[in-house]
Amino acid sequence: MKRVWHRLERYSPPGYEWKEELNLIVGYFVVAVLISFWFFREFQSAMNLVSPSAYMPPFEVLIKKSFFMIRFLPFHMARYIWLRYQYFNKETKSIYLMLRLPRRFEYHFRCWALPVIFILSAILLSMVTKAIYFLFYTYMVPLSAWPPGQSMNLWSVIL
Repeated sequence: MKRVWHRLERYSPPGYEWKEELNLIVGYFVVAVLISFWFFREFQSAMNLVSPSAYMPPFEVLIKKSFFMIRFLPFHMARYIWLRYQYFNKETKSIYLMLRLPRRFEYHFRCWALPVIFILSAILLSMVTKAIYFLFYTYMVPLSAWPPGQSMNLWSVIL
């Protein structure tokens, strides 16, 4: 495990408190997953309203409120990228050293690497949870209440 931490340290500015940032991001992911459970509340209230001749609301309608934190993650990560640039420029003054390194893009790499990794992992997390929720939706909704055209919307739902 210590090797993994050492690798993550490579993607952050020297002397930067990246463990605190990592704890905040993991907390953000946990809160996002907990908020995504709102889907089950929406699903239950929709199931209570469906009569035998009515259709269930489409999956996109039920899941709309559940993933709003994932939508804000790129803006949140843009703030972290800006803070990393500020750390180089204002706090450590190591920008001059970083620009003289043999690897020309090391400065930008250390500012962008972890936030981009977090954004990609958030996209993957949202795709997996949406797929699981869609499987739950398809399993629990009776065929008589299935919305028209819903089975064709699988990829639009996940992405």
